[in-house]
Amino acid sequence: SGYVQSWLAKGQGDGKKGEDASHPAETVEHLERDLVDLNDAELAPKNASKDLATRVLPRLCAHGVPGPNTLEVLTRMLADGACPERFALRYAYYLMHRILEHYGRAGLGTNETVKAATSQCIKTLGEEAKIRAGVRRMLATRALVAAARAGVPEAA
Repeated sequence: SGYVQSWLAKGQGDGKKGEDASHPAETVEHLERDLVDLNDAELAPKNASKDLATRVLPRLCAHGVPGPNTLEVLTRMLADGACPERFALRYAYYLMHRILEHYGRAGLGTNETVKAATSQCIKTLGEEAKIRAGVRRMLATRALVAAARAGVPEAA
């Protein structure tokens, strides 16, 4: 939605201008792998949350809809203290919204791992919509409504 996109970082562009050699044109698969690596508490560098908010998540949003296998990582980001960067949290809500809306019932019921991640995602979003206040409550509610409209059974 337009409101959620307005919270996304401005000036990301297409990533070609001013791009350094350490991060060449990245594919969705590469960005998803980086998302998993940067959320691993044991392997992630100290600046992982900043790297998520400034590089990985904006570029993942620019590529379209990531695969449903990223739902588990995005759901873990919503836990208290898991990700201190507020923009990274907004990206997480936004990507969850897009995944739930895009894949719907048919795409999210493909295998047991994705079903479990979807179920946990919906449960977490429901808790966030009840407990949180302000922007986080609104973003969780929007993601739940998108999931319900797309036919995700747990969201109805």
